[in-house]
Amino acid sequence: MTFTYPVTEFRSVATPAFLRQPRDNTAAADETEGMDSDSERVDCASRKAAYLAYAEQFKKRLYLCRRAGIQAALAVGKTEREAAQLLSEARRLWSEPVEALELAEVLVRAQGPDAVADSVDKASAKLTDYRAVVNEAIVADVTSREARVRAARTAYGPVYRTYLEFLHAASDSAGDDEVLRLGF
Repeated sequence: MTFTYPVTEFRSVATPAFLRQPRDNTAAADETEGMDSDSERVDCASRKAAYLAYAEQFKKRLYLCRRAGIQAALAVGKTEREAAQLLSEARRLWSEPVEALELAEVLVRAQGPDAVADSVDKASAKLTDYRAVVNEAIVADVTSREARVRAARTAYGPVYRTYLEFLHAASDSAGDDEVLRLGF
């Protein structure tokens, strides 16, 4: 799923209304009011696009980490050769870049409001913690891998919960349920 940012383009060569000199104060007030609502619509649309982009990238990173954790879990009790193959796949999944996540996080913080920015901070911190726990399961030796895999399974719930908290905060801020619906 890819999200695009709203773009405004001028198709007319005529001077836009807000650049023309008003004839009286009533006309000026009407034009200013129209500009404010247009600007609010663009702000709301760009905020929503930032929220959706972050949700998409967060889900991608979480999915990759969870798959890596599953590969580490499958390696428990396997022969050394089978475990090596599974752990190699786990390392590949864990290491796969999700470069747009950081940019999306910055955009959400810039768009605000504070409640959404705080929820992004919490979700990103929990995701980082979860990645660390999954990595520990991947690099663990044979004797401690099972315990590390259990820790990774336990760590999944809190990271997903903070993601849901972000979706709710973003949905409340955007004023519609599309962010919440598309976040799942």
